[in-house]
Amino acid sequence: MKLLTLNTHSLIEKNPSLKAKILAETILKEKIDVAAFQEVNQSISAEGIICSDIEGDIKKDNYLSEVMKNLGEKHGYKGIWLPIKNGYGKFDEGIAILTRFEILRVEEFYVSKIIDPANWKTR
Repeated sequence: MKLLTLNTHSLIEKNPSLKAKILAETILKEKIDVAAFQEVNQSISAEGIICSDIEGDIKKDNYLSEVMKNLGEKHGYKGIWLPIKNGYGKFDEGIAILTRFEILRVEEFYVSKIIDPANWKTR
């Protein structure tokens, strides 16, 4: 099994669409089975969308959604995106799992005592 972990910085980076494309190409080339991402952003103000391959409240500019578009449906990846906190006053910042395997159950919990999305210490 091949695993990948990555702090994506997502929409904070320059050229996020290009970086999502490069990430998807790398996942395919390396035949990654499971990828865990942090700092997977979407704009708070963006319009919501329905994405059949990703569990979660996905918005139009969600970074995992961009990676998934570049992977293409034929490779069979599924994803989960969970919001954690607000970032820089303009992003929903979260974590994501991308996998080729069937997702049987999702269980979410905080590891910090603070659970306020407006507080940057929320984890």
